Amino acid sequence: MRMVDVMSSSNGPQIPSNQKNQSIYLNIEDLAAQLGLSVQTLYRWRSTGADMPQGFLIGSRVRWRQETVDAWLSTQEAKARS
Repeated sequence: MRMVDVMSSSNGPQIPSNQKNQSIYLNIEDLAAQLGLSVQTLYRWRSTGADMPQGFLIGSRVRWRQETVDAWLSTQEAKARS
């Protein structure tokens, strides 16, 4: 799978129009903004093994696939309803 270059902004990643159907990779700031949490909370969750979207390393940087985050959010919504 080819990594997509995205630019970060306060509203999340900006997706080039010619890359809309490819995977989007979020950095921790993008994920924090999307979830309405602080970066420190996400680092704490990751270090303690809390239930959060599964990330992966690219070099020394953690990234999350947007599809993984969306699936995790759907699971959290389902748990909240039951």
